[in-house]
Amino acid sequence: MRNYTVFFKQNNSVFGLWVKKSVTFGSWVLTNLYVFGMNEKTLRKKVFVVDDDFPSYQLIEELFSEYQVILRHFITGQELMQRFEKELPDLIIMDVQLPDIDGLELTRQIKSAEPSLPVIAYTSYAMPGDRDRCLEAGCDEYMSKPIDLDVFFEVVNDFLSD
Repeated sequence: MRNYTVFFKQNNSVFGLWVKKSVTFGSWVLTNLYVFGMNEKTLRKKVFVVDDDFPSYQLIEELFSEYQVILRHFITGQELMQRFEKELPDLIIMDVQLPDIDGLELTRQIKSAEPSLPVIAYTSYAMPGDRDRCLEAGCDEYMSKPIDLDVFFEVVNDFLSD
């Protein structure tokens, strides 16, 4: 399975076309096609991504690669909090299961210091009630892995365009 991303700009917005292709007997077969985009208001915004799963972070990094969004990656809650004391992001994308602290507890700490800072739960937890647990902990939105690209860009645009 090979993935291809193509970006283009039109009317002050950047759009992407993400194509998942598979090779079958030497010919290309289109299996999935996603169109996504971010608007001009999201340029130069800071996004902190807290996730100890490096492939999950790489996907987010790839999705943001053409958007002039400043990404900072943190593997542990401690790393995040050390940076958080010095610099505030415009958005945090938070894994729920981290090596040193529960991501929901970390979200509570962040929200107690900065209640208006948006936090998106980005987790492999997709059981009934997980969304409610994340929102009750203070997350502003919930996305389960694997992410739906349309939903991802819609949610991120909403938070970064404010």
